[in-house]
Amino acid sequence: MDTQVVSLDPAAKTMEVRSQAGGDGETLAYDYLVLAPGAVTQPERIPGLADFGLDISSRDDALLLKSRLGAITEGSVVVAVASVPYKCPPAPFEYACLTDHILRQRGVRDAISVTVVCNVKFPMGSPVVESALLGVLAERGVKYIPFFEIDSVAADEHGRPVVQGHTPEEASKPLPADLLLFTGLQRAPQFIFDAGLTNPKGFVPVDLLTNRCVKAE
Repeated sequence: MDTQVVSLDPAAKTMEVRSQAGGDGETLAYDYLVLAPGAVTQPERIPGLADFGLDISSRDDALLLKSRLGAITEGSVVVAVASVPYKCPPAPFEYACLTDHILRQRGVRDAISVTVVCNVKFPMGSPVVESALLGVLAERGVKYIPFFEIDSVAADEHGRPVVQGHTPEEASKPLPADLLLFTGLQRAPQFIFDAGLTNPKGFVPVDLLTNRCVKAE
């Protein structure tokens, strides 16, 4: 179907849908509703991030990344986890390793640093996974900085993007980023938010045994 959900009323068990081509909407009633709309990214929550960063969950930005990785010859690449949770927890580490691989193939890796930053200690709960992935990064010379909160992104006096952030140890920690990739800053789509089904983090809380939305009962 080429329709999108415009609004949802859990109490009345109805939702309004509308063709993506435009036109009048239609109200549909339901007895049971399976929600799987994905998440939306809000880079505007961090000043400058949308202007200088590439969202690794975006197809369009992935295509831009391909050309940027083929052109960069020196400087630094930063892969940032701006907030958790986010789509596909391993993705930032996969992108860091792919970046390392591509730069080595091009023969420019020695002139370009690759760094992964994360606003928590590690975005996945398993200590086994943490040890394995951080080991892979270390083998490839990729630096990992945990507890790094991004405050803003702006160009320096030479026009070079700089990620301004902080850690528990450093109140101000600027990171030059000739190429900035990011993930996080995600939440449920607006119609779910408007329906009152989200928690303070912007996601839908569910019963872990049944996957039923606890706010719709």
